[in-house]
Amino acid sequence: MRSKIKQTISVILCLSMILGMTGCGKKVKKEPKPKPKVTISTKKGSAQAGGKGDGQADSPIVIGCDKLNKNFNPFSAKSAGDKEVVRLTQAYLVTNDRAGKPVYKGVEGEVRLYNDNGYTYYGPADISVQYRKKKNRTVYTIKLDDDLLFSDGENVTADDVIFSLYAFCDKSYKGDEKIGKQKITGLQKYRKNKKVRKISGIRKTGKYSLTLTTDGYSDDTIKALQIPICPLHYYGDESKYNYKKGRFGFKKGDISSVRANKRSPMGAGPYRYVKYEKKIVYYTYNELYFNGCPKTAFVQIKEMSGILKKANKRVAKVIAEEKKAEAAGEDEKTQDNNEDAKAGDDKAKDENASDEETVNHVAEVTEVTEGTVDVLDRNISGDDLEWIAKANSNGKLYGSDINTSFTSDKKFSYVGINAKNVRVANKSESEQSKALRKAIASAISAQRIQRAEELAGKVKILNYPYTSESWLSPNTGDEDYNRAYSDTIDGEEIYNDDMTDEDKRIAVKDAATKYLEKAGYTFKDGVLESIPVGASKTYRIYVENGRKNMLYPMIKETSALLKDIGVNLKIVSVTKKQMNSKKFINKAQLWCAETDTSYGYSLYKKYMSKTNMFGIKIPEFSTYLKKTDATVKMGRKQKLYKKVFNNILEQAVEVPVFQKQKATLFSAKRIKMSTVTKDTTAYYDWINEIQNVEMKE
Repeated sequence: MRSKIKQTISVILCLSMILGMTGCGKKVKKEPKPKPKVTISTKKGSAQAGGKGDGQADSPIVIGCDKLNKNFNPFSAKSAGDKEVVRLTQAYLVTNDRAGKPVYKGVEGEVRLYNDNGYTYYGPADISVQYRKKKNRTVYTIKLDDDLLFSDGENVTADDVIFSLYAFCDKSYKGDEKIGKQKITGLQKYRKNKKVRKISGIRKTGKYSLTLTTDGYSDDTIKALQIPICPLHYYGDESKYNYKKGRFGFKKGDISSVRANKRSPMGAGPYRYVKYEKKIVYYTYNELYFNGCPKTAFVQIKEMSGILKKANKRVAKVIAEEKKAEAAGEDEKTQDNNEDAKAGDDKAKDENASDEETVNHVAEVTEVTEGTVDVLDRNISGDDLEWIAKANSNGKLYGSDINTSFTSDKKFSYVGINAKNVRVANKSESEQSKALRKAIASAISAQRIQRAEELAGKVKILNYPYTSESWLSPNTGDEDYNRAYSDTIDGEEIYNDDMTDEDKRIAVKDAATKYLEKAGYTFKDGVLESIPVGASKTYRIYVENGRKNMLYPMIKETSALLKDIGVNLKIVSVTKKQMNSKKFINKAQLWCAETDTSYGYSLYKKYMSKTNMFGIKIPEFSTYLKKTDATVKMGRKQKLYKKVFNNILEQAVEVPVFQKQKATLFSAKRIKMSTVTKDTTAYYDWINEIQNVEMKE
């Protein structure tokens, strides 16, 4: 049974890697824009926590979350649980698609392809971005849907957006929204000078329109505009709002009044908050939601930290008892050598009984199958996927009890190779130096595939130095898409999936040896005889937290492989503080690290800043990276990114490894799985379309 589950998991994961991120040349019909149910105006406090829905199923969706700190205010919520509570009540100014690409025509809707499937995206506003080169400024023109309503029936206007912007940009704001960190024209003057009443870069141009102007251009600004549109009449003080007079609903420099309401979030999102009671938040549907009235009338968000803590203790106890019984069984088997046949029959009976009584080792699985919650996330570790699959009668991750959805992280792991410190004859960009680095990179690349198989389901392999789902990353469907460092010096494939592990190892050693020969290393009868000037026989790789690092086993195998051909890769365990010190940055030859693409990512910052460890000293490349970062047009930016990635791989200064994945467990018993969001990613999860989810009862 165990091997069948592994085979099933392996097939699923392979398919997810093979599928192209986007299709091309395929015409997809736009889905009609959903229409809210315009009913009588909603009175505050009239929503109920249960009862009959308006044509929807009455069973609530129960969503498990981390600890709730009961701070449900969009201007102050910090914990993941509190943010989820707020999220269900809000509409966000800018939305993005599954590939993380902003939706610019939110009002009329845009069709985008992902995994060759067409999806239509709507949002609260249309947004255009124009970079003005002469003034070195970028203007974001925002036009709201004039039919957009808050859940209490009030219209959403430009004043609500401006109020939200000013509150998030106020110097007293301490939350996680990043709009106040952008170079909005006039923002610093507004913050520092009491007499300056307005931010010159925020201008109201109509009842439903406004512009935001920044100095220069940054990719982060459009991400930072993904703020909730908070109602001025609910969170602010309308008597203190007058756009022309420079008054924005609160006292400048003090948003304590805006943060005061911590228990009743309200906005233009899919659900209305009802109450918090005994670690559960209750919601009822918002029939005015711009993406359509939710098909499930009620939602609950349940704090699971305490429940899971107890459940995990029970699981740990069961595992300990199982190990004890297994050890006792081994002892009994040794003592009963003269009764092998009988012992075999007894053992078979015990195993059958054990299969029937086995407690699932993943506590989250039990909480979903037993009805505590309908949806719950799990960070995958160990043999989790096998136990999730065991919850279904078909032994798969998708079955009659549980359906599993995987979402990758926006961070990815990589191995860096410093071009200045790993080179031949003091020429970092020479063909010999690149060949040296490619010898090491090809060995690392082969081991990451083996490591990914060992971590089955917990990670997704990368072949380019960026998150695989992103619109900026090359697609598997591209003609020139290739597995990183998988070609020989002659451009042939080093190995393929049909080879045995031993055959792959031999092929990789042969390819690495030939790269080293091109670099100037000489071999006699397979033994390293001499090394070129400026190169070395021994290289050091920094591994943060040593054996605890997820990449450590892969690096250890790489070290063993290179040792077979005469090159020593010495593993050095370091702390995070050491890794970031100037001393280590200058000395680094190879290192393991992570790149976070969620916010603040810049090609120039990663590869050319003073704190970078890549050692690339090519003036033209530096200029090219700045140009790529500053490119506004999406199509051109995508092409430039691809060229940069190919250049990085050609220089052999980075081996992309993988992204971690988390699993979301859905109760297939209670949820109509055909209505749950398809093709979820790090940029677009199932909550984005929660209004479409239907329950079976």
